[in-house]
Amino acid sequence: MTLGCNREQCLVLDDSNQVSFVRIFQLEHMSKSIIKYSIALQGHRTSVSLEPEFWGELKRIAISHGKSINTIVGQIDNCRQGNLSSAIRVFILEEATKRLDTNAKI
Repeated sequence: MTLGCNREQCLVLDDSNQVSFVRIFQLEHMSKSIIKYSIALQGHRTSVSLEPEFWGELKRIAISHGKSINTIVGQIDNCRQGNLSSAIRVFILEEATKRLDTNAKI
């Protein structure tokens, strides 16, 4: 629960009743819009709604894995529970975490 904010940080009470300050990130560079992107899954056209930043990261991941976006999204689709767009965001977060962990070990 947020207890209060100023321009730079918020005072937050978490689930274990610990109070902490959370820095507010400047989000001006991020898009506020969600765009529908057309993809093919198992030969059928469908669309996913994502922020452009997530779509760009999904493309970067596909290139780094040597696969198409459709292939990556198909793999996510086969394992997901719930909404496909949400599952894509979680996948992107997991990939970013793996990349950070790998870089930290170097």
